[in-house]
Amino acid sequence: MNQRARRFQRAGFTLVELLVVITIIGILIALLLPAVQAAREAARQSQCANNMKQFGLASLHFEQANGYFPTSAWSSTNPPIRGYWTYLLPYLEQANVADMYDTTANWYDAKNAAAIRIELPCFRCPSTDVEPRTSSGTTDGVSWTGALMDYANLENVDSSVRTWLPDIYPTKNSTRGMTKDDATTLAADVKDGLSNSMLHAETARMPQIWTNGRNLDNYTEVGTTAASWASRGVWGGTNASFSPRGHTADGLTIPGPYVVNCTNYKGCYSFHPGLANIGMADGSVHAIHDSIDYKVFFELVSIDDGKIIDAKAF
Repeated sequence: MNQRARRFQRAGFTLVELLVVITIIGILIALLLPAVQAAREAARQSQCANNMKQFGLASLHFEQANGYFPTSAWSSTNPPIRGYWTYLLPYLEQANVADMYDTTANWYDAKNAAAIRIELPCFRCPSTDVEPRTSSGTTDGVSWTGALMDYANLENVDSSVRTWLPDIYPTKNSTRGMTKDDATTLAADVKDGLSNSMLHAETARMPQIWTNGRNLDNYTEVGTTAASWASRGVWGGTNASFSPRGHTADGLTIPGPYVVNCTNYKGCYSFHPGLANIGMADGSVHAIHDSIDYKVFFELVSIDDGKIIDAKAF
């Protein structure tokens, strides 16, 4: 080939070479994408756990300042009706919201309308979708709109469990959890120990009802209505708590052995694959798998059943 011909010869990829390169890039992306997604989810789970860590420390600071853990919900009008999470505001570095919240008025009163609409980042798990962020309803003839949260404080083990497992829970007191309506809890009441007693858990995407990754548009499938469920998950209200009960695998029937990531209808529920975060009364946070034995889960909830379960084992 003479010099003139060589001057006009251009270097480059052949079509076959280009296809090979594209294929290799595609394979590398396919291999790396799951790892990237897993890393992102690990970061989201860590942030969720950090949220719950704040709740645990806030609850302990409240207890140190007042001598008891907050009531799950105060349902009388003297003092006014309010929920567990409103008590924690000053201890969650939310002094501005705490100052806005009028403790002399019911949570749904117009005086508290602006406060309960405030969306607090620590109340949202980053693994859930961002919508919806608020819920609206009517209580005692008063209309309200409240910001939502993906967590709940634990009350007692549900009464249906006591009927189902009378040999394990022979008395109502044996199902008592860390919080209770119209009553406070002393540290001395927690016979099983603060580190062995669950105080908070994930209940993501309330007030929608989710079962096994599916949003139930038909609330009657679980025996309730959208209107009656509207205040569930509103941090400023009295229904941001739950008493776990156990369900069948489809999440629609009680009792049953599925207690984690089966349904958020009176169950622990998250959008973390295969697990959910729980917070203990000593401020520690643990990830428990959705395969956890239901009896072990209930024993973590009850504070005086004589069964000492170490959450770190799960």
